[in-house]
Formats: sequence, structure tokens, C-alpha cells
Amino acid sequence: MARNENAEYSKALGERIKMLMEIAGLELAGIAEFTKISDSHLYSLINGTRNLTGKTAEKLANSFGLEGWMLLNLNHKIPHSIRKSTKLLEFYANFKNVHEYFSETLDTRKASSFIEKKLLKSNFLSVPKFIWEINAECSSKGYAYSSKQLSQILTYLVHKGVIKSEKRRIKLRSGEFGKRMVDVFWE
Repeated sequence: MARNENAEYSKALGERIKMLMEIAGLELAGIAEFTKISDSHLYSLINGTRNLTGKTAEKLANSFGLEGWMLLNLNHKIPHSIRKSTKLLEFYANFKNVHEYFSETLDTRKASSFIEKKLLKSNFLSVPKFIWEINAECSSKGYAYSSKQLSQILTYLVHKGVIKSEKRRIKLRSGEFGKRMVDVFWE
């Protein structure tokens, strides 16, 4: 493999490790403890400054109930079911009070985490959406928000400069537009 191709492959593997961490809800310190791979080694793998060997891929993947080739093969989709692996659930239970291990906990997720980490990356908000449309999308993915809570989260993201908003006539579920002016949100 040419040097440039190897660097691109290492970078892509680093992204897959970050994806594992994101799906599992683990920070670097957490995945290091969970997999028993040092945080400095993982950091080097994530940044592409170190190559992921078959042995390390096996150790990392096996922690999540996967096989090493599944991590090394860029065409293999990392399943979200790893979030429910027995080893990971035990890890959450055993280290629930070590907050620096977790980007979010299984039972007390930060209200905005789904919107920031998943919904914005899905291009759902590439066009303006009404709160009821966003709420329906969140509900379809298993995240329940009240309209007030969702409005607060979206307004916060507007103030952070992550998304944009403007007032428009409300779109009714029937597809018609009402007279009341409400916020719409998009990226």
C-alpha cells in the first residue's frame, strides 16, 4: 500500500474508532478502561499517527462483541447494537460514578445530545423544519421531548450558532398553513 493510501486508511480507521466511542457513549478515558488499551495508544490510533494492527483491532472489537476484521474493513457497518452489548452494560453499571468515562449515560442523556450528535449529522435540518416536524423525527428515533423542551434546545443551538431560525406561518399537519407565526429551524 502506498504511503498516502496507508495514511488515508489509518485516518479512516481513526474515524471508525471515534464512531465506536460515540455509539458506546464513551470518552477516551472510558474506552481505554473498557478495552484495556492505553489512552495514549488509542489517541494515536484516532489521530492516525499509529497504525491499527490486527491484534489491537481484535482486542478493541472483541470488547464490543465484534471481530477485528469488522473494524478493519471500512465497508463493514459498525452496528448500533454494540450499545447493548453485555460487556458494555456491565461497564456502565460498574463505573456509573466515573463521569469522565462517559459522554452520556444510558439512562440520563443530556437532552440536546441526540439533536447535536445525530439529528444535525443526518441532514434532516438541511431545509427549514417546524418544531412538530423535528419532534416527530426525534420520536421516530426513540427520543421524546416536550414541545417546550425541544424549543429550548433548538433556541440554545441557534444562540450557539449551530443552526439558524426565522419566523414563518405555522404549517399544519394537514399541509396547509395557519395564521400564527412560529420559529422554523435549519442548518
